[in-house]
Amino acid sequence: MLSHLAGYERKARGAWREEEEEVEVEVEDEEERFEEEEEKKEEEEEKEEEEESNVSWKEDEEYERKENKKRRKIAKKRKRKRINRRRKRRQEEEEEKEGEKEMRNVS
Repeated sequence: MLSHLAGYERKARGAWREEEEEVEVEVEDEEERFEEEEEKKEEEEEKEEEEESNVSWKEDEEYERKENKKRRKIAKKRKRKRINRRRKRRQEEEEEKEGEKEMRNVS
C-alpha cells in the first residue's frame, strides 16, 4: 500500500516539475519578447536620429555596419546566456534526481 502511494507521490512531483519548467520557459519567452521590443524601439530612435542628421551616404553605410555588428554581438551574448541558463537548470534537475535516487537507496 505504501509503495502504491509513493508511486502517486512521484507522479505528482513529476507533474509539478513539468509545470514549473513550462512556467520558466514562458518567463524566458516573455523576457526575450520584451528585449526584442526594446531593441526595435532603440532601432526606430536611431533611425530617426539618422534621418535628422543628414549624414553622407558613405558614412551612413559605415554606421549601419557598425550598428549591425553591435546587434549581432548583443544577440550572441543573449543566446549564450540563455543556453547557459538552460544547461544550469538541467544540471540542477539531474542533481536533484540523483539525490532522490540516493535517498531511496538509503531507505
